[in-house]
Amino acid sequence: MTAPQEHEQQERRRHLAAVPEAGPEPGAQPTVRTVPGHVVGTSAASGWAGAAGRRLGALLRAGLARHAALARDWIADNEVEHRARLAARRRITRDRVHAEKRQAKGKTEAQKADAEVQLARAQREPGEIEVTARMAGIRSMRAAVCAAVPTGVVAGPVYLTLAQGEWATLLAWPAVAGYLAVQEWAAGTPTGGAVAPGSAPVAHAAPSQAHPPEAPVSTGAGPSVLDPDPEPEAGQDPPVVARSESEQRVLARLRRWAESAAERNMRGVQAGEPVLDELGIWVRLHLSGRWTPDRVRKHEDQLRSMLGVATRTRTQLLAGAADDDMVLRIRTRSRDLDTTWSPTSHGLGLDTDTGEPVDISDADRMLVCGASGSGKSWALRPLMARTVRTHHDHLIYLDAKGEEGRLWRGRARVATSPAEIDQVVSELHHEMVRRGQAMVGTTWQGPRLVVVVDEGRVVLSNCEKATIQALIDISAMGRSRGIVLRWCTQYPTTSGEQPGVHKQILPNVDQQLCLRVRSAIHARVGLGDEYAHYKPQEIPTEAQGAAYLAGYGPTLIQGWRLDDTAVAELPERDPWHYGQDDADVEEEDDWIGAQHAVTAALRDAGGQASQSALVEATGYSPSAVKQALKELKGAGRVTKGESHRAPWRLL
Repeated sequence: MTAPQEHEQQERRRHLAAVPEAGPEPGAQPTVRTVPGHVVGTSAASGWAGAAGRRLGALLRAGLARHAALARDWIADNEVEHRARLAARRRITRDRVHAEKRQAKGKTEAQKADAEVQLARAQREPGEIEVTARMAGIRSMRAAVCAAVPTGVVAGPVYLTLAQGEWATLLAWPAVAGYLAVQEWAAGTPTGGAVAPGSAPVAHAAPSQAHPPEAPVSTGAGPSVLDPDPEPEAGQDPPVVARSESEQRVLARLRRWAESAAERNMRGVQAGEPVLDELGIWVRLHLSGRWTPDRVRKHEDQLRSMLGVATRTRTQLLAGAADDDMVLRIRTRSRDLDTTWSPTSHGLGLDTDTGEPVDISDADRMLVCGASGSGKSWALRPLMARTVRTHHDHLIYLDAKGEEGRLWRGRARVATSPAEIDQVVSELHHEMVRRGQAMVGTTWQGPRLVVVVDEGRVVLSNCEKATIQALIDISAMGRSRGIVLRWCTQYPTTSGEQPGVHKQILPNVDQQLCLRVRSAIHARVGLGDEYAHYKPQEIPTEAQGAAYLAGYGPTLIQGWRLDDTAVAELPERDPWHYGQDDADVEEEDDWIGAQHAVTAALRDAGGQASQSALVEATGYSPSAVKQALKELKGAGRVTKGESHRAPWRLL
């Protein structure tokens, strides 16, 4: 190669080699290379398209993640266990009703024995195996639904397009994508970047007053649970810091209230700042739009599901200061109360919120209902003991079950067999009629008779029709005449072949005490339609003696525990019988009533009768009749002949 050729080749290599670009000098303008005939464009269009794509992708990913989380929560919802237990209890109720019908219609001993075996099985609580199996079935069904929806959206248009030629079905994909994007955009999901699967925006509750005056908090001031380390203010109790796992779960979901409420079409219900105190969690709810307190109560199960409340934890929806305010109570805690009865104990029992005693009037007629094992008999003992300890009052105990009555013999008039109950009720009815004739005013001023019927269903099934009618009359007219009826049953129904309380007795009661019952139907009878939302069917099984009192508010009352030993230590009393001397009260304070009774008896006897006949006709004691005749003779209304056996005559 000649020298000129070698030089030319080196020049060609130098021009073809990559030359490093030098950066612009400091302060110099960048050099822009242009091509003739072309307009120099910027990257704004491509940048906007990229940002929009990233925004749309983030919305779609967030929507898919949110709906996947919703599906997961729906499948693993705590409400599944609640539904499974309700279904198991409904099955037991159907079995019990079927067994009772078979027992009533059984003609042979074998049929009746078989029905009794089935009835005994139907009295048991649902087994955990059955509940677990039902939970598995419900969750499997929900999982199948959650899998079927996306599968149908993805595969359905492909099948219809290939098999049927329906190309328009492919529009389902952009429609679903648009739906997810719009949902996330409406929910205000951040779109500056990709949203991690399972993450969701946290909606913090608006700050509110920690303890509003109308909030149902009895003592102390609970700290805000949104503050992880609240500091107690001067003069306040130290904050509650030991939170259980279930409380942590509820509080975490309360922080996402706005998002969760929107997903469940409850945007008109807004939650304030939750507070944790010695009774659990409470939060104020503000209602707007079409939401009313009654509508919120109907959606209580949905609220429990949304917050992940444990199945055995009670919730209460209380009235707020205004019609558009409510307070949601989640009873994750309870007071440690000493409910041992003593002679100084007062009332039915203690309010589980305040620890204060709750009482009713001695003159109030009462319905007490509760399932077997709920502590119904124990709930009555404090009131029965008070009657025994009151000198002038008498206790009459119609114990159709024959179990509790043996403890009260020697302290009350006890009847257990149907014949004994018929006899005692007949005497009570005659006493009510006698007192009505002897009354001067509108209220009886003499000794009070407290009549306890337990079990009402057995009485209605086994006693004579005349006895049942007499009890209806006593429930309607006995209160003003000093005869108070208290009806107890574990089957609070008014219809069917064997009702627990007669439909003509229920409207006459003044108080309704309801312990744990089996169903919402029993709750409506036990507390009335107005207070059935207390939900006594959700009282825990282990809470024996705990009850709701209609009209007292949805606050549990824990009854006094008066055991057999305490009953045996009550003072002994002579049992009441019709026609007996009602102590000095009748002789001293009721002689005016005896005058009316004697006058009526003389008129019924044709104008004359002996003193012994007047005692038998009026039911008053001989001394009361003698005093009444003396006063009537002094007033010139009756007279008697000189003979000792001469009858008294009405002038």
